[in-house]
Amino acid sequence: MVAFFASGAAALQHVFLKWLALGLLLQTLPTNGFRSPKTSVVATKYSSSSLVKPRAARQLLCMAYYAGLDFGSGGVRLCVVDGAGAVVHEDRKGWQAKTRFNIVHDPQAWEDGLDELLCALPPALAADLAALCCSGTSSSVLAVDRATGLPSRPALMYNYNALVENPKGGAAMELIFQASPEKHTVRSGASCLAKMLAMHLQAPLRPTEILAAQADYVSAWLRRDAAGRAEVVTDWNNALKLGYDVQNLCYPDWLVGEASPLGRIVEGRLPRVVAPGTRVGPVGSQTAAKYGLPPTCQVVAGTTDSIAAFIAAGGVAAKEGTGVTSLGTTLALKLRSAVPVEDADRGIYSHRLGNAWLVGGASNVGAGALADQGYTDMEEVARLMEKIDPARDVDLDYYPLVGGQGERFPENDPGKRAQYPGRPEEGGGRGRGRARFG
Repeated sequence: MVAFFASGAAALQHVFLKWLALGLLLQTLPTNGFRSPKTSVVATKYSSSSLVKPRAARQLLCMAYYAGLDFGSGGVRLCVVDGAGAVVHEDRKGWQAKTRFNIVHDPQAWEDGLDELLCALPPALAADLAALCCSGTSSSVLAVDRATGLPSRPALMYNYNALVENPKGGAAMELIFQASPEKHTVRSGASCLAKMLAMHLQAPLRPTEILAAQADYVSAWLRRDAAGRAEVVTDWNNALKLGYDVQNLCYPDWLVGEASPLGRIVEGRLPRVVAPGTRVGPVGSQTAAKYGLPPTCQVVAGTTDSIAAFIAAGGVAAKEGTGVTSLGTTLALKLRSAVPVEDADRGIYSHRLGNAWLVGGASNVGAGALADQGYTDMEEVARLMEKIDPARDVDLDYYPLVGGQGERFPENDPGKRAQYPGRPEEGGGRGRGRARFG
């Protein structure tokens, strides 16, 4: 079962990387309503001052390439497509064992992986690259020093829970409960806001420090100037767990208002928020020179990994009630809805998708539990998969939490422990155990 999920996750990863490279990036083209081939994404209309004629846009589309980057728990992937939607290049770089699946990352590993992938990009593709876009793991956050453009603290990943890992986590959550509405998604120790407050209470944030999601940091890195600096810009999907109001598209008063107990802490430390697919700016001159990219190559605001997966599975045109489950290191569930729903006690929150909503959550159940159990060789996993009889129930009830402890959805329980009741006997072939959550 796990091998099936692992292969399915890899296939889905390929699809949503392609979507990042084409579907979202097509929104950067001035198209006046052009519908991209092989995708249901319709590009955003811009003001006439930023438009070229539709015919010229189509000519540009045929001549250019688009790159999608996905930063995950196990590494970074790159996919390049042409204007027809055909994949012309793919590559990946896995994290070293000391980084893979860790709750704290050194952003230098992200930079090294990105550098390796861009250096290996065929020169002919690099020279005609029109835009790049990045997705990252939701709720992975770090502080960046605006004076230098460098990370000022380690990155706290999506599976880092401030209540468990930081001695100031409890105090941070008290502040959040004082300020935030009931059931809000920030009322979780794994939220970006909880991580930010805990790190501030442990060692106060300096005036030059600003928060950045994983995808935001990579975007800024690509756009950095000669001094190594670039504005940190985020999208409203990555900003959700920082407290951003995705209904009214602003930071709410309970977070930034003068009467808020959080106002003084977050003042000047929250990034500017734009819609996913917005052109943030061209690559920096040093980036263009080192990797052979044109100086006009645009960096585009991205999204979270599970949002990209939902759209890749056809979610843009889906009816209300359509759900998509994406399984990689961990598991995410998204359900298209006409109204937003939030319940932090159950790890339920809502992302914005145009005028619709994606209701769901992210569980710590996932294929990363394989590594916890010593299964790091996928060829071995594939061989074991062949011995499983999916029609035979061995009556074993698993709860395979990555890291062994801590759940986010469908219950927000940092103390929940994984269940591994044992393995079926080898004789007669292995059966199908139940991997459940909830």
